[in-house]
Amino acid sequence: EAHAVLAVFLYSMSAFEGRAQFGSVQARARQAAEAAFATDPDLAATRLAMGLTASTIPEALEHLKRAVELDASSPAAYLGLSAILRTVDPAKAAAFARRAIERDPLQPLAYYHLAASALAVGDLDATLTAMDLGQALAPDQPWWDGFKDRVRLARATVRDPGPSVEIRGAGDFPPGIILRAAVLMV
Repeated sequence: EAHAVLAVFLYSMSAFEGRAQFGSVQARARQAAEAAFATDPDLAATRLAMGLTASTIPEALEHLKRAVELDASSPAAYLGLSAILRTVDPAKAAAFARRAIERDPLQPLAYYHLAASALAVGDLDATLTAMDLGQALAPDQPWWDGFKDRVRLARATVRDPGPSVEIRGAGDFPPGIILRAAVLMV
């Protein structure tokens, strides 16, 4: 189980705390997940670790669904499913974030995932509502300012893009890069 915890910690450290890029810790996290899987493949924490470090969405879904089957009371697998599905099915991602909130309403990451899913479908009000709830639980996290800035930017663009502002898709740039670029433009 220690290997599984290490893999989840490395994922969380890079994905949410910004201490390291996931690419720099991904190999170590995957090694830890595989060591845990070799020891006990039917442990929910092991499946969570394998899902978070999976190289493909189908592989991640397989492991995370199994983690939910093994321990439906833990919010962690639901949060993993929410993170994985956000880019391909934001509505399902939001549903998984809500399930995590049902299991642990004091988990700020659940509100982060709910806000991110709402933002992915363009529901700015739901984004702010989820962000407010999460920020009340963890006010010092930098994510909340990122949500505020993205909503503010989206609303300003919709209201009055101005003649010199070109609106285009973000492509595959990470949200942090887009946010920093948008802030620099303003």
